[in-house]
Amino acid sequence: MNVFHKKICFILLLVGVLALSPAVVSSASETAAVPASIEDIPVAKELSGKIVAVQPTESMLSVEYLKDKDQHIYETTMLMVTSLSEIVRDAVEIPLADLKIGEQVSVQYVTDFEGKKIVSSLYAEHNTAAEIPHQGGV
Repeated sequence: MNVFHKKICFILLLVGVLALSPAVVSSASETAAVPASIEDIPVAKELSGKIVAVQPTESMLSVEYLKDKDQHIYETTMLMVTSLSEIVRDAVEIPLADLKIGEQVSVQYVTDFEGKKIVSSLYAEHNTAAEIPHQGGV
């Protein structure tokens, strides 16, 4: 499956999750509701930062990123990886377990109806894995 097909499958999966969620399914009707407006459809967001935790068995990773450039405020966010998530280093798809603490990454994700951030694609920069301890950024 190429990258384009994975992204389409990922979007369709999210639309399906939204369609089946209690927040958008009418209890009086047996049919799944269509999102009421364009604002109800998940929009991909992007962040770049440093990996501070990798949990392959839980399909999770945490990334520290610069939230406010002017005030130098850093924030750490937890991201969920699915079978449709694409993780790439040096133009080669790799498993979540190959990511290293300290590695610089760019992540595209969507937030599901429960507020979980789900990775659609993650690009790791070449030779940045340092396995360095977290240095805190606030």
